[in-house]
Amino acid sequence: MLLGVLCWFASIYDSSMKDKLQEIENAYDSIPVTVVVSNIEGTQTDGLDIPDYLVNYFISEQYTFGGERQDVAFSSYLSDVILKSTLYYTPQTPMDDPVSSDHITKRKLVGVTALEAVRVDPSIGFSIDWFDGYDASVLRTQERVCLVSSETLRKISPGEDGQYLIALTVQVSPASTKDTGLELTVVGCYAGEAPDILCPWAVAAQTQQVLGGYYVNNGYYPGPISADSMSATIRDNRELGAFRELLSRHFAQVDPSGRIQEITGSPVLTHHPFAATIHDETLRGVLSELQKNLRMLERLLPLLTLLQAAISFIVSALYIHNRKQELAVARALGTSKAEILAMVSLEQGLWILLGGFFCILAARLMSLYALPYSIILVILTASLLGAALSSVIYSDRNRIRRMKEED
Repeated sequence: MLLGVLCWFASIYDSSMKDKLQEIENAYDSIPVTVVVSNIEGTQTDGLDIPDYLVNYFISEQYTFGGERQDVAFSSYLSDVILKSTLYYTPQTPMDDPVSSDHITKRKLVGVTALEAVRVDPSIGFSIDWFDGYDASVLRTQERVCLVSSETLRKISPGEDGQYLIALTVQVSPASTKDTGLELTVVGCYAGEAPDILCPWAVAAQTQQVLGGYYVNNGYYPGPISADSMSATIRDNRELGAFRELLSRHFAQVDPSGRIQEITGSPVLTHHPFAATIHDETLRGVLSELQKNLRMLERLLPLLTLLQAAISFIVSALYIHNRKQELAVARALGTSKAEILAMVSLEQGLWILLGGFFCILAARLMSLYALPYSIILVILTASLLGAALSSVIYSDRNRIRRMKEED
């Protein structure tokens, strides 16, 4: 029975170590780590005017560095990229009382990939009332749809099909002289009176390209895109090390002094225009504690294994010691030492099988992981050796003679 208990304890301990390893894996999988682009000082994450080549690193499936296309795309390390780009509009669809032209030019058309991109804006409430068939996922599409404030929606008349359409004249800035028309379908509204309209970021990006497009030698070239803010979630936290190295190629580290950080290997740029920060503080804290606990369990494992083996050895030896008279009688009746050793080993083997069965049964009832067979083998071997050594000692004729003299 004691053998079973020792083996069961070894299984519990091994299971605890595997639990820690699983907790580490769960931490990697469940704790979000984000990367956020900012100015060099780290004081501003919005209104940055991030150029298209940096935006493309985050969203493009192709990645070129040093003039060579890389096997692994920069964007493959990222998921849930959050982008925001701001344009300005004047309404073609009647939606307001007459107001000054200055106020109209301050109306914003904000392209976003997720509502998180504008949650810091106090003028936009986020009790979103989505129309049937729509949700936040539409912001990651190229559909020409939008969200307006509840006050703006009140001033728009629905069409014959029941849909709300808004026709806009859009510019890249209030002072721009170039504009283009854009028609959007309202698919929801947010609480408040703000005139800002939210649309999918891809629609805003396409509009930027139209507004900045130009013709050269009978060829048309779309204009550049830019983003006010950009962030993303790391797809696999186990790849943080590789991504940090990649990130350092294109972004500076935050420096409160605003010191210019030079770029090496770029034929065009001399310094990093933006910084990027990986927010993995929570992950690092959790992993540090879990790994500390795991290291402690790993250090104690050899000592505990040795202790269990010693207990198994001593208990088996004492068990045979208590039967020394029985062994002496067997020797007096002509049983050889080899036969006694075989008999004891067989008996101990049966006890080992019984103990092993008890251990396996207990482990299965407790839904433990796979048994630590190497440790269990050490414990059982120590038990067998203890019994065998004790049987050899107490079956020795000289030992039996001294026992008679003592009696």
